[in-house]
Amino acid sequence: DWSRLQGSERFAKFVQKQCADKNQREGALARLKAVLSAHARSLSFVFMMFSASAADKNDVSMMRSAEFNILWKWAGLIDESSKRCKQSDFDSILIVTDASDDVEEGGASSAKDGVLMRFEFLEAFVRIAVQRFVRESMECNEAATACEKLIATLATALEEHRGIGDEAHAATVANLRQSQRERATLPLCWDDKRNEWRKRYLYNKGCDDMVRAHLTRLDKLYKKNISRDRAKSRLWTLDVWIKVLEQIDFFDQTFTYQQACYCFCMAKMTVVDEVYSR
Repeated sequence: DWSRLQGSERFAKFVQKQCADKNQREGALARLKAVLSAHARSLSFVFMMFSASAADKNDVSMMRSAEFNILWKWAGLIDESSKRCKQSDFDSILIVTDASDDVEEGGASSAKDGVLMRFEFLEAFVRIAVQRFVRESMECNEAATACEKLIATLATALEEHRGIGDEAHAATVANLRQSQRERATLPLCWDDKRNEWRKRYLYNKGCDDMVRAHLTRLDKLYKKNISRDRAKSRLWTLDVWIKVLEQIDFFDQTFTYQQACYCFCMAKMTVVDEVYSR
């Protein structure tokens, strides 16, 4: 992701331009890289977590404008009373960052439709940090320190909120019992704890015995439902996953399409090159 950003002359000039001291501009990219690298796993996880929270799309590896705005609203960054952090300002950042025409031929593309890939989200993150902490509040004088502030703000907001949702979702779960509401709400967190979850719930004797007892059936189920256009790679797509759950009538008020997308995405391994290795 950083290699793609660093190779963009537009992005490099933007970062250097934010330094109040012109003598500090030469090392601006290096300082920013150090900050983003220290939190790379968490930033990648937040991107994936919010991308997966949309239930009406076939690709959970990209972040739509709706989820992009939900993230920053949750973090309390969108403020209509401010000069530079209104909803329109965030919309402009999304448009500027959507650099799908910069992706090489043959790679994945977000098609200039308000959808961000992970490296584009990273650029948007930097631009939002600058917008909020350099231009709006003037608390910072360069992109690196602004990103440190935004990371702290976002981490706190994510840990304080109990889950992702919207007004329609809130109305749907309003009549459920507390335990049901908790199951119907996607968890929020800053740290990527998927490996800890696997060690606790997946990599144990009880789960191993259960899977082994049904391994033949599970193998047949998997092979039977492999998407035709992905047969060579032997992979299930999100569409296949949803259809199988529909066939067994698995969805209800406590397990929604949104959660199905979320589970699918959480089970996938993170790849280094999202453009060619998704």
